[in-house]
Order: sequence, then C-alpha cells, then structure tokens
Amino acid sequence: NTIRACSFDPRLFDENDGIVDEDNCDTDFDSDGIDALTPILNGEEPFVIARNSYGFRTNITDDDREAVFGAIQYQPSPDVNINADFQYSKRLFREQRSDLLFTEGRRITPADDLNNVGTVLGLPSILEFTETGALRLFTNESRVEAVSEYLERDEEYYGGGLSLEAQVSDRMRISLDASYSRTQRVEEAVQVRFRTEDGESILGNDDADGNPFFPEVIQDDGDDNDDRVETLTQIFQNGSQGLNFVVQNFDVTDHNLFANDPRVRADLEQDRFNEIWAMRGDVEYELDGFFSNVQAGLRYQQLTYRDVPGASGPNRFQVNFNDTDGTGALAIANQECRTNFPTTGFLDSISGGNPLFTNIDANGNVIGTTNEFATFDARCIVQVLDREDPSDLINFDEDGNVIFPDGESNSIQNTDLEERTVAAYLQANFDSQVGNLPVRGNVGLRVVRTDVNSTGFRGQLTAVIDDTDGSITIIEDDDNLLPVTGGGSYTEFLPSLNVAADLSPDLVGRFAFYRSLSRPDPSDLSFGRFFNGISDDTEGSTSIAELVGTANATGNPFTDPLLSWNVDAGLEWYPNPDTILAFNAYYKSFDGGFERVGQFETFNVNGEDLTTLVTTNNVSDDTSTIYGLEITAAHRLSYLPAPLDGLGFKLSYNFADSDFEFEDDTLGEILAVNDDGTTFVSQPGIIPPTNLFGFSKHVLSAQAYYEIGPFDFQGVYKYRSSYFQQFVGQPGRIRNVDDVEVFEARVTFKINDNLRISAEGINLFNEPRTDFRGAPDDLGQVLVYGPRYFVGIRGRF
Repeated sequence: NTIRACSFDPRLFDENDGIVDEDNCDTDFDSDGIDALTPILNGEEPFVIARNSYGFRTNITDDDREAVFGAIQYQPSPDVNINADFQYSKRLFREQRSDLLFTEGRRITPADDLNNVGTVLGLPSILEFTETGALRLFTNESRVEAVSEYLERDEEYYGGGLSLEAQVSDRMRISLDASYSRTQRVEEAVQVRFRTEDGESILGNDDADGNPFFPEVIQDDGDDNDDRVETLTQIFQNGSQGLNFVVQNFDVTDHNLFANDPRVRADLEQDRFNEIWAMRGDVEYELDGFFSNVQAGLRYQQLTYRDVPGASGPNRFQVNFNDTDGTGALAIANQECRTNFPTTGFLDSISGGNPLFTNIDANGNVIGTTNEFATFDARCIVQVLDREDPSDLINFDEDGNVIFPDGESNSIQNTDLEERTVAAYLQANFDSQVGNLPVRGNVGLRVVRTDVNSTGFRGQLTAVIDDTDGSITIIEDDDNLLPVTGGGSYTEFLPSLNVAADLSPDLVGRFAFYRSLSRPDPSDLSFGRFFNGISDDTEGSTSIAELVGTANATGNPFTDPLLSWNVDAGLEWYPNPDTILAFNAYYKSFDGGFERVGQFETFNVNGEDLTTLVTTNNVSDDTSTIYGLEITAAHRLSYLPAPLDGLGFKLSYNFADSDFEFEDDTLGEILAVNDDGTTFVSQPGIIPPTNLFGFSKHVLSAQAYYEIGPFDFQGVYKYRSSYFQQFVGQPGRIRNVDDVEVFEARVTFKINDNLRISAEGINLFNEPRTDFRGAPDDLGQVLVYGPRYFVGIRGRF
C-alpha cells in the first residue's frame, strides 16, 4: 500500500511535544514545528520506508473463455479476391480472495517501550533497516483484519472485417479493407472486512459460565488502543523472501477473534468500453528500373473509449456494522460463513522453513505456529448480514445476488473520448543491384494526423455577489457537475528507410533508419477537472478570477505523442538450410516520457470566461536514448539418423541500456507548478528513479524442440532481468519486478489437416514473482501462483 519515508528523530516521539499521532513515524510537523521530512530530504537523517499495511492473500480463481472464429472467401475471378472474417469471444473471470492484513504499519513502536513484543523476546535491537530505508525487523501495534472478497470480471469482444483485393491492370493492384472491433469489460466485487476490537470475541466477552472468553488475547495497557495487537514483523530478503509475524496472545486462525467493525462493500471496480472503426485503401504500381514498384495508401481510424471510475463515489455501496454481544447479525454471519483455509503448503516455497505466524504469551513462550489464517466467504456474509439486518445501501436480486452500481452516474473521474486518426503513406520498393551487390528494401514517408475530443466533468461554480459592498463569494457544487469538452491535435511526419544486402550467398546485411510514434493511452486523456484553492476570504474581492484559484486534472486530452528516431543494423548468416546466426544492433533517441506541467485552460463562471492554471501531465522536453544488441541462433539436427533428425534448438539474447529516468510520485523527485505555468522541484528524490516501463537490460530465451511425425514437443526457458512495471491505478508509482526465470513445455498432436490437440505447462518449477516498491531492495510483494496447465483442441472446417 501507500509508502512513506519515516523519521526516527527522538524529538518526534516525546510524549508531550511529539507528533499528534503518537508513536506513528511520520513526515509531518510536530506541535513545536519540528519537520521530519526536511532533514531526510537533505540527507541529514536516516529514514525507513514504512507502509500502511502488510498482508497475506490466497486466491481461488476460475477463468472461462469461449471464442468463435469464422471466415468466408469469395473469388469471382482470378483477379478479384473478397474476404470476410469475424470473431466473438466471451470471458468470465471469478476469484475468491482471502486476506489477512496487519494494518497501521507505520505505528512502529519505540525501542524503549517495555510493552512491545521485542522487549518480551529479549531482542537487543528492535529496529533493523538497510541504507536505502528498507525495513527488515521492527515491532509495532497493528489492527489485524480478515478480509474476504469475491470478484467477477465479465468481458465480451466483437470483431470483424471485410477486404477486397483486385488486379486492375498488368501493373496496378488495389486493396480495400474495413474493420470493426468492440470490447466491453465490467468488473464487480463484494468485499467484507472483520477486524480486532477491544479484546472482544465474536461471541462476546463472557462464555456460558460468565467467565472471560479469552482474558489475554489483546494486551490492555490502559490506553484507548486495545483493538491493536503487539507484533514483531520480520521481512526476509536473502535466502527466502516474504514476511513473518510474531504476535502476542493472538491466534490468527481463530475466527472468533475477528469480532468487530465489519465493512461491507459492493463495488463496480471497472466498466470500460473500447470501440474501433477502421478503413484503409492501398494501391501498388509496378515500375521499371531501380525501383520495382511504388505503393501508396490512406488509413482512417476512429476510437471511442469510455471508462467510469471504479470503487469510489457513486460506484461504491458501503455499510458498516458494529455489534459484539454474540447474538447480532455480525455474530451470525461470522459463524455461518467460515471457510476452511483453501491452500495447502501456503508459501512454503519462499518461507525458507520459517512459520509465517508465531503466537507467544506475555512471557515470550511460544504458544503455537501456523502458516494459515481465518478465512470467510464474502458472498455468504453479505447475504446473512442483509437477512439479519437489512440495509437500503446494498440490494439483492431474487436469487440473493448483490446488485452492483450500474456506472451510469456522472463523476469527475469519468473518461469519455473520441480519437480520430488519418494517415497517408508513400513507399517505393527496390530489388536491384548497386554495382555487384544485390540490394532490396524500401524508402517511404508516412504522415499522421490525430484529433482528440474528450468530455469530462467539473464541479459547478457559482458566483454570489453581495448587494451591499459588491464582494464575491464562489460556491463549488460537486453534486451538480458541468460537462467540459476539449482536446488537442497533432500532425507528424515519419520517414523510413530499410535496406537488405546480400553480402555473400550465405550472409545478409540489414540497415534501417526511421522515425516512430507512440500515442498516449486513452485512459490518460480524460478531461475531469478538480478546482482547488477557492478562496474563502471574500472581503473586498470583486473579481471572480482571483477567487477561483487553480485546478488539478484527471487526465490531459492535449497530451503530445512520444516520438523517437531509430537506427537498426544487423548481420544474418545462413551456413546451411537448417541454421541461422544473426546479430542486430539498435539505437533509439526518444522524448523523455511524461512530467508534471502547468497549462492554462478557460472555464466559464456566471458568463465570465476565466483562464485557470491546470496541473496535469504531458510529454517531457528531455531526450533519452536506448542502445542494444540482439543475438539469435537456431539449428536443426537434420543430419542425424531418424528419429533424431527432428531435434533442434533456438537461442535468443538481448542486451539493452538506457539513460531514461522515471521518478516515483511519492518519494522520488516531485515537480510543482508555479503561477505562470513553469515548474520547479518541490521535493528532491530520496529513492532512486527507475527506467522505462517494461525495460530489462538482459533477456534470454532458449528453446529445444523435437518433431516426429504428427508430434511436436517444445521445452522453453525464459529469463529477463529486473524491470519497471507500472500500477494500473497509480501509474506514477515505482514497482520493480525482480529477475524472472520461467520454464515452459508444450506438446502438439496433429490428428489430421483439420484437427489438432495441444497441451501446455507454464511455470513448471513454481518460480515466484518478486516486486520491489520504492527502494530497490524494499520488498513490495511476492506472488506464488504455481504451475498452470492448459489442454486445447482446434478444428478447421
């Protein structure tokens, strides 16, 4: 979850003059104005990176996909070919998630606190962290939560096309093509949270004989925080990767202890619509001379994209319950909807033999260890709570299923845009000789024009003028939203040159020089606007403009494309029909990604057009580079006697380097916008930047195959070094995926020309995926998803 750089300046933990939220390491000002962040940013004080919470999750996943493909070909004459094709596919993804969360992770306990678990265990040091601030060992007070969630994603796709190819003369050939595709994805989730509360069980504080149900489950130290559990948290890095917790008098497998404060949510997580109409026309004309033919074409594409905000505002139904007398709706739901822990050997492959949870008594004696925790059925809990204590906020259909938000409510976070692109190209192809050197390739120019029209919402601003002194008050009403429409356009010229030369009968040289374009993601082009800084000081104010202030953006429909100049050069050696050895080097110079910018936009308030500074993202003026080398080798052992002549292998290795830098939006270098739209560094970075999204320095693929008769066997090894992967909801946050190794195997059996059976195994040796969030050595998550197996049959008719 959210990370924060935490200071351990002793002044911030003083009981009288410390920070308001005592014992919560922070970066705020204390009551005496001591700033915990500035010394960290200046490198004057050590810090740790603490999280809001730490947790464990186990999933039960079901994924059903169905698809239908069809194609019709009609050839009325030898010179005319007409093709039509279509596809329909439907995917239903369902997942039951069970989480155990230790929340309030920043509530790190000072080492001299005699009540903490570390002191009970006799540990001389209760806080261990690396130079980068990555925590390794600490004690804290946590609320413990059992969270159950049922998620369902329904996705439907339609696509089709119609094409015509015709040889209209001996030298001229034309082709026309029209296509359509549409994807609709709706994701819904129901989530229930139970948490610890004041030392109570779900059955109440007393048993049938009037005795305390569990007298020392949670330590009562006289304050108001009895709903928290003392924990010792250890984060492993070398040898094993993951977490383990030592808890004091708390059994994480006991459903009774998750007793209070249930929060029930029914969320529309995602409702996304993507539709594309496209048309193209091409003409090819044969020439005599150096250029063998010339091609020209025109493309048109219209993209419609709509997305509503998930799990917030009008798209979230939420109800809170609170009862622990052992007889209410909460207790009934807790007891009826308990489930057995769904996973055997949970995280055994990464725990290094350490138990995930150790329970100790007040004297430090181990009461028990476990790798499991209490789990519940989210759908069952919601239905029982509604049956016992009906709420108007969450509704059910006649079959007892939750009725989710429909996503039709307007929101500032909505995305609704149309993008039109027209492209024209002219290309000359050649296949000739330069001296005695055979050469072939093409040279051309593509011109691209893109127009974006985006519709968003902003709060309604109303100016109220005082009749006595003429002063103005601005009222912002986010419940009554006004549509805002706008967008940018750009035209780019993209030249290209591709050359292949036969340097010898078995050696081919290749060279390419071209300019390329990448458009921003449609989800980044929304036009929602939040006003901020509306002044409450109306005394003497007679100008609407000076009261409105500035605005923040949910996206930027004026975003420019990312452009790059590219050079590729390579050699390919073919010593025999069964062998290839290829080398390719490349260099790219491109725009330096996105950065925080200020741009001025016009809004109308009471009939007056106001020019307002809007803070958003756009393409940086900086330039970055990539250079790399790729080596590919393939060989089939056809010279071996049968049946060994079906053996072969393929190898591919890529090395790349780049000077691109991507800053974290929380602990990286952060830019702010001046009143004139220029930017300045408001916070220096305290964690290093990462590189391009998806960029690995090293990528290796090795494949061995064996073909014999109708059978085709393949074994594949894949490796890629650490790379940056953006979060979907928070793309500005750094997440680096550690080095990944995966082993796969496939077998295919061809029954006849129309029928084929295949089987595939992925991640055969259960390699985990490890992510780092923030510092390069700060463990963010470890995913263990095990091997997956697929069996399929394909028929052609």
